[in-house]
Amino acid sequence: MTLGLRDERARRRRRFRFAVLKWLAGLGIIAGAAIYAYDRAKVLAEQDLLTLKDEKLALQQDLADLQRSFDALQRSSTQKSEQIADWQRRYEKDVPSGDLAALVDQVKQRLADGVSPERLKFVISAAHVQSNCDNAPVTKRFLVKTPLYSGANDSVSFVDNAITVTASGESATNEAGAPEAWFDPAQPVTLTFTGLGGDASEATGMLPLHHSLVRGSNEYRFTAVAGAQGFVNVTGDRCDYP
Repeated sequence: MTLGLRDERARRRRRFRFAVLKWLAGLGIIAGAAIYAYDRAKVLAEQDLLTLKDEKLALQQDLADLQRSFDALQRSSTQKSEQIADWQRRYEKDVPSGDLAALVDQVKQRLADGVSPERLKFVISAAHVQSNCDNAPVTKRFLVKTPLYSGANDSVSFVDNAITVTASGESATNEAGAPEAWFDPAQPVTLTFTGLGGDASEATGMLPLHHSLVRGSNEYRFTAVAGAQGFVNVTGDRCDYP
């Protein structure tokens, strides 16, 4: 009986040691797996870190390239702006505008009409700031032609009948809105200046109107203002030309 008890105890100890060994073996496997997983995760993390560093360097390089491109574009834009400003200054300096443009157009027209450049140069060089005029103005009045009136006393002559002046305008209206025979001085009028040869020139606009005619070495200057009902007063004077 003692021998059987001893055998049972020995079996129990063997089973206990075997269980402990199994537990230790399992723990070792788990620890090994954990260590392997840790090492593997560490390797992957280091690889990811290297990849991120490479991507960071690449992004920094791209950013540097973009900055250089932006700086180049900005320099180019500045140069273009300076060129545009320079061309604008040149344009404003070289291309006539306002009165000068109108004068250039008149010169072109005179050249197209057959006036020689030498003649135009002479006229321009002979022009003076101060005009030498007779200072003996003559004022005459006449009726303005309207859609309802065209008849007597609708013209005047100057320079021994060498220049005839007529005018046309819009009819005035009464309180009922009906047109009258006389012209409306608040509306534009057209003055016509006709020479003995039939050549004519016009001036259109609101009164007062100014106009000049050149005949040889004489310039005849006219000013028209509204007069009594239906009338226009025209004042003419002679000046040396040019």
